[in-house]
Amino acid sequence: MKAYITLLFIVISTLSWSQTDSLSTVLRFDEYLGYVKKFHPIVKQANLIIDEGQANLMQSRGAFDPKLE
Repeated sequence: MKAYITLLFIVISTLSWSQTDSLSTVLRFDEYLGYVKKFHPIVKQANLIIDEGQANLMQSRGAFDPKLE
C-alpha cells in the first residue's frame, strides 16, 4: 500500500510540474498575428507589391529631376 501511495505522489507531482511549463509556452494572440504577418506567403506577396509600387513612384518622381547636359 505504501508503494502505491509513493507512486501516486510521484505521478501527481510530475503532472503538476509539467503543467506549469506549458503555461510559459502558450502563444498569445498578438504573437500569433506577428508570425502570420511575418511568414505568411500572401503577406509576403503583398509586401512585394507595395515595394514595387514605391519603386515605380520613385522612378516617376525622378523623371522631374533636372538634367545637366
